Amino acid sequence: MAATERAYRTIGGVPLRYLRTERPLTQYYARSTAEFEDKLDAFSQDLAEAAPRSYGPLLYIATAGAYVNKPKYHGLGRAFDLDLVRWEHKRCSPLRGDHEYRWRATRRRYIAVDALARRRFKYVLDGWYNGAHRDHMHLDDGGGALVFNAGYRSDTVFVQASANVMINAGLVVDGLYGPKTRRAFATMKDRLEIAHRVSRDARLYRAFLWRLALRALRNKGL
Repeated sequence: MAATERAYRTIGGVPLRYLRTERPLTQYYARSTAEFEDKLDAFSQDLAEAAPRSYGPLLYIATAGAYVNKPKYHGLGRAFDLDLVRWEHKRCSPLRGDHEYRWRATRRRYIAVDALARRRFKYVLDGWYNGAHRDHMHLDDGGGALVFNAGYRSDTVFVQASANVMINAGLVVDGLYGPKTRRAFATMKDRLEIAHRVSRDARLYRAFLWRLALRALRNKGL
């Protein structure tokens, strides 16, 4: 499958933009495989559906790029770098480092977007993953099944950060799945009424991510 099989300027009917220039582009054409673009469409639809009415409609999504002529998933047309999600009245901006913003509501909104991305893409690298991703969220469809994997740093830092923002767990976000992280994750699953088999059951993990996103978008803890 060619990396440039599809070229598009919307995902899920929502316009794409590019902000990393002196004059931001009002339209941006991205390229990827057809299968990957279908997943982006589903992600965009999730962003629109999960948001409360007070957010207003989803206006655009800003990207730092998709297909890039370099090794790994960007070079295969199976990766996307997310800079900003803009609803009419709210935004989530990885570009400006919303994962560490001083307002908890903003951090929760980042958690929500992160969670919705994980429902469609196994490998999500966010601002907690490492410094290289402090200003964007990398999405790709490598990495295996859509279940939680404690051996993936990307999965564990997300759970740790979510627990800190949603239940005030006070965890060190280090990507190590130790007893404190395991207990905090169990607490979140219990409060969202999700069975604990999220490492084996993709349906359960996706339900956990959806319910987490709904609460976070509404600035409600667990």
